[in-house]
Amino acid sequence: MASCVRARLVESTQRTLRLRNMIAMRKLTYVLLLLTICACSSDPLDLSVVEIEDGQVEAVEFTAIDLPEAPLPKRTELLGTHEDLTLRFAFRASADAKASVRLNNAYAIGLPGLEVEGLTPLREVRLSPGVWQEVELVYQAAASSTPALLSALYLNGNLLYYQEALGTGYANGPLILSTEAGTVDLADVSSSPRAGQSSYLSDEGEEVLNIPQLRYAYYDLEEGISDVRNFGVLTPDKEGFHPVIDLNYLREKPRDYALRFSGDLEIPRRGEYRFWTFSPASARMYIDDILVLDNGGKHGGRSVADSLVLSEGTHSFRLDYVQNTGWNRVEIGYRGPSGAEGRLNTLSGNGKVATPGATTPNELATDDYPYLLRSFVYFPAPRMYATARKRTHAMNVGEGDGPHYTVDLKSGALLQAWRGKFVDIHDMWDGRGEPQVARPLAPALYFDGSPQWALLEDDRSLWPDSLTNFHHQRHELNDGGRPTFFYELAGHELKDRITPTSGGLDRQLEHLSGDRDIYTQIAFARSITETSPGNFSLRGPGATISILENLEGELILQRGSAGDRLLSKMGPGGSLQYSIQW
Repeated sequence: MASCVRARLVESTQRTLRLRNMIAMRKLTYVLLLLTICACSSDPLDLSVVEIEDGQVEAVEFTAIDLPEAPLPKRTELLGTHEDLTLRFAFRASADAKASVRLNNAYAIGLPGLEVEGLTPLREVRLSPGVWQEVELVYQAAASSTPALLSALYLNGNLLYYQEALGTGYANGPLILSTEAGTVDLADVSSSPRAGQSSYLSDEGEEVLNIPQLRYAYYDLEEGISDVRNFGVLTPDKEGFHPVIDLNYLREKPRDYALRFSGDLEIPRRGEYRFWTFSPASARMYIDDILVLDNGGKHGGRSVADSLVLSEGTHSFRLDYVQNTGWNRVEIGYRGPSGAEGRLNTLSGNGKVATPGATTPNELATDDYPYLLRSFVYFPAPRMYATARKRTHAMNVGEGDGPHYTVDLKSGALLQAWRGKFVDIHDMWDGRGEPQVARPLAPALYFDGSPQWALLEDDRSLWPDSLTNFHHQRHELNDGGRPTFFYELAGHELKDRITPTSGGLDRQLEHLSGDRDIYTQIAFARSITETSPGNFSLRGPGATISILENLEGELILQRGSAGDRLLSKMGPGGSLQYSIQW
């Protein structure tokens, strides 16, 4: 009897344990199912915003201009009565906008097309309404010996106008934004009260000499003329203004021509200055109409030097140059009272300097089948006669009327994109093919240029400037001739396909294989604003980004003092697709 009771108790206990286990398993299954549902319902367009310490400090040479609250009135005074001016601003305009920025309230620059009466831009302007555009212009007010000059105007880093005279009369007025129709928004407006660099004393007390603007006169000579002593009897074939004695830009033929340069040289400190000039052709330099350096006549490459005492203040400068050989070169150097040495408005030949480009471009035209061109490119886009840096592993891809684009095979970065004509290859084939750069023939949208991919510790890690273990493996063409690029980064296999569309570019980035998450950059800009889930507005550069697909990825927006960076953290097998419109 006792044994039967014990058996029933054991059986009852076992049933209870089985029931408890069953309930626990059901609870576990429910929890796992709930977690799975939550995971599957996670929105791939959710954005994580993080603040980072990037250590960047903004330059203080420009003064911000305060704007009234939007919408701006029909007439907005941006700056009071001004003289020389360098102005930077961002704008976006409605499709029906008609407005202008008026320098000294006299010389109008149209918005949104940046038209200037009587002038033809160096590149065709194509802008999309509602997208931010970046403008920088350098304006030199009229003086007794020079007209008002638009020294340079850049749209999104692209040179549109260079050394253009605006008028001969003296204008004395404010900087005005005038809106006739539609709407124009302004942002990030700043200015500097100078146009070009004049002479000055450095922080170390050293003399730095420079003439902000040179007037030039060009003369076409008959063959065999080796020297000219009296320029006054000649009639110039063209005249203008230029900040640098750049013979290759100004000349119309290899030899048998003359150039006269003149301007005002500001001497920042009284004392003895030693000048020298080197040239294989005839060159004579005058200060205050006194011949200081006589390197004239027909001779080989040689230098001459001399010294003189100059008072502090303004002195007239003149250089008479006659090209009578096949070697186009002239240099002027100086040493000031402090012992400081430098070049005076001439190209030293050391390092790469950005020049305005060929006056007669050699266009590489494209049809509907994509054209792939390996070349060097200047990047980031330099200002004229600033030190230029080259990307040496660039692939330019163009088809039809665009959009065209350039990728850096050494970093995987998308460097630039543009519509219109493809590239100018003059610098790749003329003469010795130096500087060997291909230049877009229409205004380009320039991107950040930093590496496309990175292995970061976490979402707050700083984006690298370069990679040491990144390799371009190959590119494959589809049936339509469009390339797909394959890369490898520390064992991670990566893929990049860019497709031109009517609105811009579609880009698909894939993390084919790897042992951990990898980060890829979508955009870097001065300001990135999320306008709706997966959609972003960029300012500096101006564009819009739309996320079309984000598999196995997380969107991250890093905000720092240098700007905003939009990233995706992708697991192995992840895929990101987005569109860029501008």
